[in-house]
Amino acid sequence: MTEQLLQQILDTLNVVKTKVESLEAGQKRLEERQTRLEQSFARLEERQTRLEQSFARLEERQTRLEQSFARLEERQTRLEQSFTRLEERQTRLEERQTKLETTQKSLQAGQEELYALVQALMHRQDETDAKLEALSMDMHKLHGKVEKNTELLHELLESHKSIYELLGEHEVAIRTLKKRRSV
Repeated sequence: MTEQLLQQILDTLNVVKTKVESLEAGQKRLEERQTRLEQSFARLEERQTRLEQSFARLEERQTRLEQSFARLEERQTRLEQSFTRLEERQTRLEERQTKLETTQKSLQAGQEELYALVQALMHRQDETDAKLEALSMDMHKLHGKVEKNTELLHELLESHKSIYELLGEHEVAIRTLKKRRSV
């Protein structure tokens, strides 16, 4: 029985040894796994750190983008206001253009009237020129007659001087005085 008992103990010890070896191998595998897990955990922590840094950069970018968006909205508002002002200007320009077109039509009508008046004036000027030419010829004729009458007057004055000398200065003075009294 002792041998059997020893064999049993030996078998049990072999089983225990196998289990211990198996447990040690399992423990070794667990330790290796733990090492790998710790390494993975360290890598995950590094990744998490990088992700947190990336997230911080993304938040900064988002902040900058939000600021840019706010500036863009302000620009858009200013552009819309400018566009409104441009539309108002365009409306005023269109109104002015309409007024200018109306004025231009009035000016054209006036110009046509002026052209008709100028044509009439030119016709009248031609008539006036013809009349002036006739008057000029009449003037020449009259001038000739005036010169002839002037010559006759000079002759009469010469004759009068002769008579004046004949009658004497006293008689002429008497007549002049009489005439003055009667007037």
